[in-house]
Amino acid sequence: MKRVFFGLLIGLWAAPTMAQTSLLPTLEVFRAQYPTPMTQAQKAELLNRVAWQHRADGWGILEKSGGTRCPAPQGLDVACDILMHLPSGGHWDVLIDHDYAAIPVWRYVGPIALNRFVAPVKPPQAVTQEDLVV
Repeated sequence: MKRVFFGLLIGLWAAPTMAQTSLLPTLEVFRAQYPTPMTQAQKAELLNRVAWQHRADGWGILEKSGGTRCPAPQGLDVACDILMHLPSGGHWDVLIDHDYAAIPVWRYVGPIALNRFVAPVKPPQAVTQEDLVV
């Protein structure tokens, strides 16, 4: 009985992170539109575009003030390889070898401070319903 209870408890604890839909298909489509290697600004732009595409689900990018970071369209520095999900408080590593190949991946890293969440801004490439209204 204890094993069942602990298994259920672990399953419920992990559910918010496991239930997140992978954004890997979006990452792969957008990544193909950039050169290799990408500039730091291009990496932040890519992450912002992916987060913007999924903003209704609570996705954003991660503010970063030290170490390797990329200049985001929002006017601040962000992690060059991380997406953050505000509702769950989790963050995902989404680019490996970001210094050169910037290969899209989908790997849950863990919870992170919510005050580092950066909401995406509309990228120049995005078309919204408002843009279609004449």
